[in-house]
Amino acid sequence: MTSKFNAKVVGITDITPEIKVFKIVKDDGTKFEHKAGQFAVLGLPMDKNNPDGEWVQRAYSISSVSGSDTTEFYIVLVENGKLTTRLFALKEGDPIYMAPKAAGVMGFEDVPDDVNVLFLSTGTGIAPFTSIIRTFKDQLLNGKRKVALFHGARYETDLAYFDEFQGMEKEFEDFGYFPVVSRADEQWHGLTGHVQVIMEKELDRFLHHSPFDPEKTYAFICGNPKMVEETAKMFLDKGFKHHNIKEHGNLRFDKH
Repeated sequence: MTSKFNAKVVGITDITPEIKVFKIVKDDGTKFEHKAGQFAVLGLPMDKNNPDGEWVQRAYSISSVSGSDTTEFYIVLVENGKLTTRLFALKEGDPIYMAPKAAGVMGFEDVPDDVNVLFLSTGTGIAPFTSIIRTFKDQLLNGKRKVALFHGARYETDLAYFDEFQGMEKEFEDFGYFPVVSRADEQWHGLTGHVQVIMEKELDRFLHHSPFDPEKTYAFICGNPKMVEETAKMFLDKGFKHHNIKEHGNLRFDKH
C-alpha cells in the first residue's frame, strides 16, 4: 500500500489533556470544500514508521466555517482509541490523510428564515453546530427567530467554544447559549446535569412557548448516542419529522 498522506496539521490547540482542536490544510494548496454541518474522514498509519502498513481512519465533524483556508476538528481522546491516540501524538507540520470529500446531511441551507432553531449537543457533538453558526451567523440571527445552543460536557474546562458563544449571547438577544456541566465543581455556577433533562425548562423560558412545536422549530441534535436517542424520541413524539437523504424534515441528528 502506498502512502495516503495528502494533508498536514498546521495548528493544534490544547483545550484539556483529553481535548484538542486540530487545523489541517491540503497538500495541494486548495481549500477543502465542505458544507457547514458535515464531517470528514481523517487517517494515519497504525505504525508511524511504516506508512505502507495498516492504516486507521475515522470520521470527525468539522467545526470550521465553510470556505475557510484551514479545516478545523474538535477531537476528544478515546481511551485505547486506535486513531485518537495517534492524533494526539501529532505535532504541527506532521502529515495526515484527509478524505477528498466531506459527507453528511445535517445542513442548514434549506431551513426557513422565520423558524426557531435549537442546537442540542454533548461533547464533540458541538463541532458541526459551531460550523453552522459560524457559516450562517447572519441568516441565523436575522431578527425573525430565536436560536438556542446547548452544549453538555463533563467539566467546565471541556467547553471548548465557551468564550466564543458566550460573547455571541451578549451581542445578540435572540441567541441563547446554554452550557451544561454534569460533573461541576464549586467554581461552576451555571447549569448542572444532563442536556436532555433540563433543556425543556430552559427553552420554555427562552422561547416563551413550548420548544416542541414542529410548526415553529427546527431541531439539530448531535453527541452521545444515549442523549441523541432520548432527545430525538422526545421530538419525534411531538410531531417532528426526521430529516434524511430521501425526506426533508425539521429534526436532524447524528451520533458521536
